[in-house]
Amino acid sequence: MAMPIPNLALRGSDGVWVLQGSPNKTKEVFRGDYKTECRAMAFSMNGQYFAWSDEDGIKVMKTSNYEKVIAIEKSRISGLAFSPLGTYLISADISSQKKDVPNLCIWETATGKLLKGFFHKRMSDWKPSWTPDDKLMVRLHNNDVEFYENGDFDNPKTRLHAAKISEYAFSKSDHVAIYIPGSKGQPSNIRIFKHPNFNGCPLANKSFFKADKITMFWNKAGTGLLVITSTETSDKSYYGETGLHYLSIKGEGCLVPRAKDGPVYCVEWHPNSTQFCVVYGFMPAKATLYNLKCDPVFDYGTAPRNSAFYNPQGNILCLAGFGNLQGDLEFWDLQQQKLISSTKAMDTTHFAWCPDGVHFITATMAPRLRVGNGYKLWHYTGSVLAQLEVASGKELWESLWMPDMDGKFPSKPIVYKKVPSSIPGQTVKPVAAYRPPHARGQPASDFKLHEFEPPSNKKIPGLNFVDTGKKGNKKAKAQKQIQQANIPGLAPITVEKKTNSESGDFDKDKKIRNLKKKITQINKLKEQQKTGKKLDDTQLQKISKYDEIVKEIDELKLQ
Repeated sequence: MAMPIPNLALRGSDGVWVLQGSPNKTKEVFRGDYKTECRAMAFSMNGQYFAWSDEDGIKVMKTSNYEKVIAIEKSRISGLAFSPLGTYLISADISSQKKDVPNLCIWETATGKLLKGFFHKRMSDWKPSWTPDDKLMVRLHNNDVEFYENGDFDNPKTRLHAAKISEYAFSKSDHVAIYIPGSKGQPSNIRIFKHPNFNGCPLANKSFFKADKITMFWNKAGTGLLVITSTETSDKSYYGETGLHYLSIKGEGCLVPRAKDGPVYCVEWHPNSTQFCVVYGFMPAKATLYNLKCDPVFDYGTAPRNSAFYNPQGNILCLAGFGNLQGDLEFWDLQQQKLISSTKAMDTTHFAWCPDGVHFITATMAPRLRVGNGYKLWHYTGSVLAQLEVASGKELWESLWMPDMDGKFPSKPIVYKKVPSSIPGQTVKPVAAYRPPHARGQPASDFKLHEFEPPSNKKIPGLNFVDTGKKGNKKAKAQKQIQQANIPGLAPITVEKKTNSESGDFDKDKKIRNLKKKITQINKLKEQQKTGKKLDDTQLQKISKYDEIVKEIDELKLQ
């Protein structure tokens, strides 16, 4: 059986076009009109359709032959997306804020029929979510997460309502996470529910104070959620603080431990949903691989990096440094945890793996950078196989690989030898490291601007323990506290876990859990008192309230 051929769509000031073929020999299979108003393009997730828009409207084509399926007379479209199976096409006019004119429309792909028009207030999150079978659509409207079933977009079948819902994230396993920002001294809150069971207690709940902004990431299986929290400013840094939390649909959760102070730049789930990579810490940043218990599995050391990308097959991890960094690229064999290659891609504003998991594209695009626009097609061993440099005065705006939802590209054995390239002059010239004036003229061995940490598969002290609340962990907890005391910047791990004693009343259960935490604190103080440690008045007063707290817990359980 012949290997499927990857398709790459490009959009820029010369219009929109699609390339098809092997990396060393490509051909143009589709070219739109040479119009500078090509505002958006999209592939369907199953790779069946390709849509693009200009000032005349929306065109939808079949990728098998790139013949036109429908044309929709709808101008000023700046966002396009398909449902997973391509049954529906969603268009958005991000610039329109007229309440009497729908700015979010759902079309039937096969016929071009308008099924429903919505007015969406916040266009930063205009794309609705879908189940893989196209039977359920989810969108956030005011304080409700609305669920539309079986193509009926006039009335939502179910709603998840809570005051001040700011964000939501829907998983492939029909679980939905909602974020409620804190106010007036109250903590922010994330809750996870299973559709359509919204009346009882959430499956998982996490509260935190330091969260002006959050970003949520479900794994592919829909069983685990990672949440990046950030504050605009803090006592520690002018640039604020970031935290990383893990929650599972079983009710478990913790603060993901980090061995270095600084922001969280990137979180990336492995395609098998059992591991995730985090890039974090002040430069040079650290990259660490964790399992679902939030134990570090492998430490990639430190380097000038801020991004991580798994290939679709999950056997290669790319660690990269873009933006204000120099474009360093590292490629790791995940089975052996061994470095395959390293190279540079200067001025990169876009990175994307090819569906075959062997090639990838780096591009310089407008409006991020308006000079030197173009792209390069690479092999993961560091060879440039093809490139396009846009002519002076022209711009490249977007590139898209055609998705491979059906997994037509199998995993291939890793090779370490650099593949040959027909592109001349692709050797990256080494750039001399910056040296401050006082170090100039000295031998290189006598001066180092940064102390880079090497990769390691050793367990990081204090980062390999997650408190599950089970009995028999007292010794491990004590050891963990000693280890954490010796690690600067390590945040304590806390876990919230549902128990069988929950009553179904969310507020009451939350109060009981808080009271039990006080009991735990008092018991620790009593143990310290037995060892001869002198307690202050505040600690003694806390111990004296033991019986009062126990009585309050018993009364709440009887209610």
